[in-house]
Amino acid sequence: MPTRDGLACVMPYNPRNFRDFFAAAGRPDLAEDPRVNGDTIHDADIDPLVELIEECAPSLTTAEWERVCAKHSIPMAAVLELDRAAEDPYVREGHLLDVVDHPSEGATRSIGIPVRFAATPASVRRLAPLPGEHTDEVLRELADRA
Repeated sequence: MPTRDGLACVMPYNPRNFRDFFAAAGRPDLAEDPRVNGDTIHDADIDPLVELIEECAPSLTTAEWERVCAKHSIPMAAVLELDRAAEDPYVREGHLLDVVDHPSEGATRSIGIPVRFAATPASVRRLAPLPGEHTDEVLRELADRA
């Protein structure tokens, strides 16, 4: 959902989470709502409460929501927008997006290998094929099976 300056995934899962969220958003009226003041959140109330969260989320920045949610044990994560992904330190340092040299396309971004194994390090051995690059090979293989 949109925050004041970005996007966040906020997932309150119990009445206290909802009350704390609404209070932090400056909506004490919602923190007193009967739907969030029982022992559980009823299934029928979830969608309307999520809509209220979406309305309230722009009241704070993503970083402010991170602090509020951490303080109140509300599951939350900032959502990394695609146009900012390449500059994100976590993405850069973890090699989640790497630049590879493609023989005909030049330098292109490629999704990095998401796991690291000390004894058997992974590597990209083949790049994505160009459209039609393997058509003849696939057709021959299919003909051989017929």
